[in-house]
Amino acid sequence: WKGTWTGEFHEALGPDSDYILTDGFWSASYPYKGAKELGDRYEAEFKKDSVTVGAFYANAQVLAQAIEKAGSTDAAAIHDAIFGQEFKDTVVGDLKFDDTGFALIPSVATQWWQGKHQLIYPDGNWTYKPAPAWDKR
Repeated sequence: WKGTWTGEFHEALGPDSDYILTDGFWSASYPYKGAKELGDRYEAEFKKDSVTVGAFYANAQVLAQAIEKAGSTDAAAIHDAIFGQEFKDTVVGDLKFDDTGFALIPSVATQWWQGKHQLIYPDGNWTYKPAPAWDKR
C-alpha cells in the first residue's frame, strides 16, 4: 500500500496526520451489513486495514446473488443477471450495474483523526465531521 490510506502513513506522521483526507471504494466504517465484521477479520488476519477488500468481497456477493437469480452457473445467464440489475445488502451497500455492466459503486472519503480513519463521505454516514477551517483549530 502507499499514499495516505495506510496505517504506516499515520505511524510516520503521528498527530500531524490528523485532518488528512483519503479516498477509496470502501470503509469498514460503512453502515452496511457485514462491513465492520469484514474489516475486523481483515485487520486481524493481516494486521492492517484495507481500502479495497470491501469492493472485492462485494464482487463475490454480487456473483452469488447473480447465480441465485440466474438459477445457473452458465456465463451467459450470469451476465444477464448482472447487467442492468441491482444487488442488495453488500458490504458496499446496494449496487447497481448499468446496461453495459459498469458498476455504480459508491465512493468514500475518510479523514485521519487520532489514528483512525473517520468516514466523512457519503453525507449522512459520517463517523466524524470534516476538518474545521484553519482558524477554528
